[in-house]
Amino acid sequence: LTNRLVARSIPPTLLPRLSFEEGIPDEFRTLIIVPTMLLSKKAIADEVARLEMRYLANSEVNLLYCLVTDFCDAPTRIADSDSELL
Repeated sequence: LTNRLVARSIPPTLLPRLSFEEGIPDEFRTLIIVPTMLLSKKAIADEVARLEMRYLANSEVNLLYCLVTDFCDAPTRIADSDSELL
């Protein structure tokens, strides 16, 4: 009920947007970050393949892609399995 009253009492406003119909200019170069966990060799290979698909599906030169990764939680700072995954 409160949400409905607020929505009716405050008129919507248009949000500004950027027009990149001719491509993304150099000053708006964008890094697309994909967070992922390093769970297994297969999971890592799958994530890299998905990242490659994203890259190949976009011909925009000013879109860059990056995997931000982390290992699973472990009782010690470095687990024995960590080196196998790198």
